[in-house]
Amino acid sequence: MPKPFIERKNNAILDVIELQKEGYTDIHFQGVHLLGGSESNKPYNECFFGELDSKGAFLESKPVYQLIGEIDYDTKDSKESFTQTLQIFLDSSTLTLLNYSLLDSSLNIKLECNSKESKAILERANTKRADTKRF
Repeated sequence: MPKPFIERKNNAILDVIELQKEGYTDIHFQGVHLLGGSESNKPYNECFFGELDSKGAFLESKPVYQLIGEIDYDTKDSKESFTQTLQIFLDSSTLTLLNYSLLDSSLNIKLECNSKESKAILERANTKRADTKRF
């Protein structure tokens, strides 16, 4: 049976690949089950878990997140790789998930892609996956 991961530290960096190898299928952060996130239609495309009211304020205190798509160069393999990092913030705590996959919705965290930045990250992930399947 899959087990949920409950993170209690104020600031933590976790590797999604390692968590999945250990059998974790979902995650909680500061008491919030992280199921999915949305991008607002506001000018800065704030990203949040949970719902906003009609004025754009959180219905209750929920984490916000930032998805970062990075191109890394592995000198050992002489290859470029595209990785994603998901940073989640609530109050004064931060959870950083390394090797998050937007395409696979790692740890069952499904994120919307509405902004040009997140759409670009999704496009690069799709391209990288297609390139990997060709070889």
